[in-house]
Amino acid sequence: MSIYMEQANMLMEQLPEAEQQVVVEFIKKIKQNKSKQNRQSLNEYLEKYHNKPIETILQEAEAKNEKEKPLEIDWGKPVGEEIW
Repeated sequence: MSIYMEQANMLMEQLPEAEQQVVVEFIKKIKQNKSKQNRQSLNEYLEKYHNKPIETILQEAEAKNEKEKPLEIDWGKPVGEEIW
């Protein structure tokens, strides 16, 4: 147990039981709110960022990749005692 947990437990023990319950309920509500946060998918994030549908974004990315593809160069096969 970390030192912070030990300190928190010591503080909780000093509180009256009714106040301990209030703190516990408050912590439960915080945990519930964190778990309920909506997470965006990558597609949703990209659509929101670019203000375009994902299909358009993917088409533009593919077109850009086609233009920038490097030419493949055939360097030949190993010759002699070369180790690859």
